[in-house]
Amino acid sequence: MKAVEAADTDGITALPGAVALLTTLDEAGIPWAIVTSGSVPVAHARYRRRGAA
Repeated sequence: MKAVEAADTDGITALPGAVALLTTLDEAGIPWAIVTSGSVPVAHARYRRRGAA
């Protein structure tokens, strides 16, 4: 089931300003995290799909 969910990334888009925020935090050396009720494979797939990875 997790593999099916991780493969289903159609329609995943970043919220306005989210990618810029994460880029700014990375450049400043500020740690950040994603909190989700989903599995790690699903979170990674959706994070990569939205173009921020």
